[in-house]
Amino acid sequence: MGKMKRRFIATNRLEITKSFKESAAISVAKMTIVDTSNISSGINRGFYISYTHSTNAITGTAEINCLAIDFTATAALVHAYAISIYMTQTGNVVGRNAVGIWIYMEDMGNLTDAVFDLFLDRVVINRAEDRDGFIRCKNHGTADAKCVFHIEGSGTVMAQQLFIMNTPGSMLAGALSGAIVASLKVKIGALGSETQYYIPLYQS
Repeated sequence: MGKMKRRFIATNRLEITKSFKESAAISVAKMTIVDTSNISSGINRGFYISYTHSTNAITGTAEINCLAIDFTATAALVHAYAISIYMTQTGNVVGRNAVGIWIYMEDMGNLTDAVFDLFLDRVVINRAEDRDGFIRCKNHGTADAKCVFHIEGSGTVMAQQLFIMNTPGSMLAGALSGAIVASLKVKIGALGSETQYYIPLYQS
């Protein structure tokens, strides 16, 4: 097992370099947390970053990445996940929300050109031979999920939003031709209601 080198480059800056070659899977850096606390408010955090940008403006094409991961493959691989999250429970614990990734964003002011909670950006020249796309949803369980996307909000805010908006030129729309295929449709339902609605699909 290779040695881990730790260097302090500047004040409050830590750089760790690790090279290894193993015959079995290892964790380069591991942190084990056992939480037996009993709290009624606040947030327990296993790993926390508090990042504040102030005083000087960042211009041009510069970015701020509060948490950044760079992954490069130079040899054959089977599965590669830049970020992997696993959640489970035992004993049917009581819970209100169980979410793998939660993004909460507050107001970013009225001078920001674009605001998105999630931005999927890719520069791909060669598409995958089998499955290829921006989002993949897969169910490993025996029970079907109630929906693929759950949309909710308060008042009329969500009701006034467009479901899809595209930048001109980024989505091709062709003239409608053919007939509705009765067996092909997208099903939409409302939480707490038995009424279901359908978006018909056309066959060209």
